[in-house]
Amino acid sequence: MKFLVTGAAGRLGSDLIKKLTADKHEVNAFDIPNADFHRLKNNEYVDIVKGDIRNIADLETAVKGIDGIFHLAAILPPQSEANKPLTEEVNVKGTENILSTIKSENIPIIFPSSVMVYGITANENPPVTEDHLLAAVDAYSASKIKCEKLLTSSDIPYTILRISGIYAVELIELPEVIPFKRDQRVNFIDRRDTVQSLISAFKTKRARDSTFNIAGDRTWQMTGEEFINKMYKPFDIIVDAAYSETYTCFDWIDTSYSQSVLNYQNIDFGRFIKELEELVQKLF
Repeated sequence: MKFLVTGAAGRLGSDLIKKLTADKHEVNAFDIPNADFHRLKNNEYVDIVKGDIRNIADLETAVKGIDGIFHLAAILPPQSEANKPLTEEVNVKGTENILSTIKSENIPIIFPSSVMVYGITANENPPVTEDHLLAAVDAYSASKIKCEKLLTSSDIPYTILRISGIYAVELIELPEVIPFKRDQRVNFIDRRDTVQSLISAFKTKRARDSTFNIAGDRTWQMTGEEFINKMYKPFDIIVDAAYSETYTCFDWIDTSYSQSVLNYQNIDFGRFIKELEELVQKLF
């Protein structure tokens, strides 16, 4: 099969493409011309397509001959809040352009949304389910809600994945300010499981025209302070973290429905930390 991956040069996009091409699928890797495509080079199954998602002509070239779309292209925080008009143009208008381009082709589209669409739920009883009301708190979450509405009101087969924060086994720089409170409930996911959720969403017929929460299993559910302490313990450093003073859009996420349909959770938090410890030992 042949797929279009937008936002292909990003870490999630390039990891998705690596997985797709390992199974000998062809990929049109679409991203802006000045993107760093080094992770996608020297792959016989990849055609790099440079263009702008705001340009219909660029998309018409990118969708030729494809069987499915993984639409990852988006302006992410904090850039999304620094340039709200651009966020609207790329995230919302870009999605609208894709739907317009493929409207007569009936090509399935897999769309990564975000658990941020639920707003701030810290004062509610966890976990957050897919039927929770949507509540934008910034330009990014507002754009994702608009994109979801575009998809659900279209005639295009879609699957929406509301994804939690993603981590990978790699060196992790401590943010100047941790984006959640010390006592806040948090629930992250390994990037490999995120990739698997995307692929399963395309392969699974039951996933068509549905919306799923995507997050790590219960081993990933803890408080913000517990998470940070465990994440940085392998580096043998004393964590002196400054946490957010207000609650943000992190919480424990109900993934019982998504796991039953997509079967994507393979890496529990214990395995993640063990692999992180092994990486640190190799590097230091």
